[in-house]
Amino acid sequence: MPRLSSALSEPGARKAAVIIIITVLTVTCPEVSVAHNDKDEGLEVTVELPGVSKENVELTVSKGGFCIPASREDLKYEGCFQFAHEVNSDGTKAKFESGLQFNAH
Repeated sequence: MPRLSSALSEPGARKAAVIIIITVLTVTCPEVSVAHNDKDEGLEVTVELPGVSKENVELTVSKGGFCIPASREDLKYEGCFQFAHEVNSDGTKAKFESGLQFNAH
């Protein structure tokens, strides 16, 4: 099978243009704030995810921390964070309102 470069260099060969489009997805760490809740019984975690829809957020919470990958068309947020002390990951409740918020006890 002849190579494209040699086939195009033959006399009378039609020249062709090949255009390759590469989409680059930027990966960044989301802005996260952690505070003790009002009753000092657990942690309130807020993760800023501007432009990300709820369907594109994945949250994994363990007793030692949490990981969150989330994406939008042009950007991917990704990060894993450790808590200062262990929490009961079974009691975690999350909600999404233009960002992710969850409580861990």
